[in-house]
Amino acid sequence: MRRRDEELERWVREYLETNVNESRWPYHSAWHTFAVVRDADLLGCDSGCSSGERRLLRVAALLHDTGYGVSPERHEEISSALAGRILPEFGFESEEIAVVRRLIEATRLPTAPADELEMLICDADLGMLGSPDFPTGTQRLRNELELSGKTFTEEEWWRMEMEFLNGVSYYSSAARSRFGAGLERNRLLVARHLREVTGK
Repeated sequence: MRRRDEELERWVREYLETNVNESRWPYHSAWHTFAVVRDADLLGCDSGCSSGERRLLRVAALLHDTGYGVSPERHEEISSALAGRILPEFGFESEEIAVVRRLIEATRLPTAPADELEMLICDADLGMLGSPDFPTGTQRLRNELELSGKTFTEEEWWRMEMEFLNGVSYYSSAARSRFGAGLERNRLLVARHLREVTGK
């Protein structure tokens, strides 16, 4: 089982490098995907999930943004469909695939997770907001949006980031414990940037 999972991880990494390359997707590339995988592993352990649940959570994290290789629009649906096509090749049963697809689709914004595993993957997807990686992540996201033709003044960018962070709350106690203090620090960081560019 472990060998097949390692093969799947290699497949995803190669797929992302080819189809969701950092030159076009500075944020939604392997950089983000493997950060989400790391956070999904951590939250799954922190929450006391079974080894089987942690495995499916990890697989969903690996695949959750592969849809960007086709289109950023409805990428969760595209990622889910891709999971349905490729996972049988890696030995996954239909019941396991159904769980993975459900978890991928749960990351669609605005999120409304229906159970603990859905909460955990939604929290892992936004774990960067409560991590020391936030400054790097926000710059990568801005670069990605600018590559799509969306430009921002400094004030517009930091105001948008402030509004987004103020609207975030982690669903699971594991994520609140692991990322909550970092989220508050990053809110203060964004508020400071906003004050600097507005003079207020």
